[in-house]
Amino acid sequence: MSKVRRSTEFKNNSRVIDMDEAREKRQAKRKAQRDARKKREAAKIKEPPTRGKRAIRRKRNRTRLMAALVIVAVFAVLAGSGVHVISLLKERHQLDKQHEALLQQKAELEKKLEGAEDKQALEDAARQELRLIKPGETLYMFPADFGQDKEDE
Repeated sequence: MSKVRRSTEFKNNSRVIDMDEAREKRQAKRKAQRDARKKREAAKIKEPPTRGKRAIRRKRNRTRLMAALVIVAVFAVLAGSGVHVISLLKERHQLDKQHEALLQQKAELEKKLEGAEDKQALEDAARQELRLIKPGETLYMFPADFGQDKEDE
């Protein structure tokens, strides 16, 4: 309100204004405004400074991404070790089979070794495998015998 308007308003108004009362009202109003301002400032001090919604969302997304990467890394390590364990189990199974075959071969060779002490068995083996003959004997060989030598080797 401008002064001109105020003065015309006072002229038209027949009410009497108490100056002391008006001063007290103004002071009370200003005090209320100061108190409200102090409360707002105190509330700002008490509350931690807040970040924006974007920053909060970004941090949450970053945290989720890191957690997902850690989970994927753990699964990758577990899968790799699982594959390694499976390959080791297969290799162990193959080695067990090979061990059994070698044990059987060893048993057969031990049987042959026991038979090697027998002179008759030794003589039969020499005649068959090395084609040895006794003095005065004649060895006859047929074409079928030659084919057997090649197949045995």
